[in-house]
Amino acid sequence: MSEHAYRYRFAERIDLRDVGDTLLLAVLAAAGLFGQTRVRMDAGFATDPSSNVLIVDASTIVGQAINGIFTSFLMREFGADAFEVKRVAASTSSTTRHGSTRTAMAIDTRQLTPTELVRMLNSTPLGMATSIHKVNRQMNAAGFRIGDGKRINLLRYVAWLARERDKPRQPRLSVEEARARELAAKNAARRDAQDIGEIPAVGDSDRRGKACEDFRFFCETYFPDIFYLPWSNDHLRVIEKIETAVVHGGLFAFAMPRGSGKS
Repeated sequence: MSEHAYRYRFAERIDLRDVGDTLLLAVLAAAGLFGQTRVRMDAGFATDPSSNVLIVDASTIVGQAINGIFTSFLMREFGADAFEVKRVAASTSSTTRHGSTRTAMAIDTRQLTPTELVRMLNSTPLGMATSIHKVNRQMNAAGFRIGDGKRINLLRYVAWLARERDKPRQPRLSVEEARARELAAKNAARRDAQDIGEIPAVGDSDRRGKACEDFRFFCETYFPDIFYLPWSNDHLRVIEKIETAVVHGGLFAFAMPRGSGKS
């Protein structure tokens, strides 16, 4: 057994056979990430029934993932007080493979950098599964549900992906349906903007009737703070043309010198 491992010591009330079933579930979950072949080659464990102890290898990425998933399952099934887990001799060890020296470095699957996560997921038999740009987008979408903003918890990340996959998908709209929905939304917004509320009751019907026929009277009566200066002859001609256009229809253009009170 590699020095990079985690030792799980369980309370006396916990049956190691039940623990073995939970470990099997963790191994199956890891196989979904890395493939059965990779898990079969890299996974390892040992048991000590006399001490109610289970040791799970963590010298590879596969082993790290299995330990993370396994610990999460244990806490859900038995509770955090049912066991204690301890890293065994976490010193760096060297092994020889094909004539070269390889340094095995333990990776904490609870605190993966985006780059480490990408390399881990792309190390499966599936090959290229994700990219740093995709993981960054997922971090922005998931927020602190999968990590602290800088590092990612693998279990929480996988759980978030599963929830996102199971979300009900809205049917894709055709071009015509999308345009119709956009038009309906714009029309609704326009109606809301044009709605000035309930019109109050008329206080003086005679005054209102006269204002409907005499634009000058309307301005002086309802907006005395604005139209408080005497009218010029040009103003009176403009008022007459406005009344004609409103009552009988038509368009007109009227030029006046600058400073003559057009506004």
